[in-house]
Amino acid sequence: HMGRDDAGAVMHLHAPDGVAVSAHRDGLLPLSQTAMLCLDHLCYHEYEGVALNMDERDRLIRDLGNRSMMILRNHGVLTAGKDVPETFTYLYFLMKACEIQVKAQSCGPTHLPSEQAIRTTAEQSQQLGMAAKLTWPALIRLLDSKNPDLRDLIAAAPELSEYLDSESRDHFEQVTHLLTDVGQSYVLNPRLVRGLDYYTRTVFEWVTDRLGAQSAICSGGRYDGLVAQLGGRDTPAVGWALGLERVVELMAAEGLEIAAQPPDAYLVMTGDRARREGFAIAERLRADVPGLRLTFDCVGGGMKAQLKRADRSGARLALILGDDELAAGLVSVKALRERIPQESVELGELIGRLRRDGAH
Repeated sequence: HMGRDDAGAVMHLHAPDGVAVSAHRDGLLPLSQTAMLCLDHLCYHEYEGVALNMDERDRLIRDLGNRSMMILRNHGVLTAGKDVPETFTYLYFLMKACEIQVKAQSCGPTHLPSEQAIRTTAEQSQQLGMAAKLTWPALIRLLDSKNPDLRDLIAAAPELSEYLDSESRDHFEQVTHLLTDVGQSYVLNPRLVRGLDYYTRTVFEWVTDRLGAQSAICSGGRYDGLVAQLGGRDTPAVGWALGLERVVELMAAEGLEIAAQPPDAYLVMTGDRARREGFAIAERLRADVPGLRLTFDCVGGGMKAQLKRADRSGARLALILGDDELAAGLVSVKALRERIPQESVELGELIGRLRRDGAH
């Protein structure tokens, strides 16, 4: 990290196949397409003993140079990339190449492709880093797959909770303690995955067993780093997405009903100019009268038809906007639930009345 500004992540393994190839006199051989894709990204560092001498750091940085893959002789492998997905992709390709080589050489004499084929494949490897953009999201989604054929694969994967740093572990324990303190039950799911890479720390889902396979009702989590990624300052944040149609289905399954809330006012518009400017007037009413439930007529037609829809909506008032009203700077107000004469008022006066009467 100190020697490469572009090294956002570094990974190092002592896996048997990687160690075996690191001990081979010729190192990684172009025995497979996977190995040939690695060659232009690969370098070597000689073994100096257990890595306790800080002076070795400078020599390791020198040997790595601008490469992304390193075989540490008689030791293991190392990869560096701009982020975790890219670094993992390099590590995957390098370890797979080592695994293939160990198996191939265990079978007897091996065959090497032509120098031209080796060079062509090496040149094509410049797109290797791009593979992370497809490979990593696919791997993450595997962990969240509901496919029963993948159940054993997912169960064998390491649990994310085993790799938390102390700060993240302490934070998560605080979250669970708070839930316990308020009597909120929960289930810890070490396989819960959110596919978006800006999530941090806690992620969650609300699930039900009342809707068959569509069990998730609400999903979300923290994304403290998102605002900074977009150019702002560090800002703690949490977000979620709720499936409204699933909430409606769940309410029906539970026999729950929500009383209908009629609009406070229904905006009737006649004439081309009124329909065009009615959008802006509706937005101003909603902005200037907090809590106002205003229905905007989107069907059109004559005033009589719109007033019928206004009455069926249950609205208390019909706000009538025509070309004549616009020319005079007025809005006609018709009471739909009381016997009060219709009157025309200025928009500012209408806003004041709605505020005094209360939006609901």
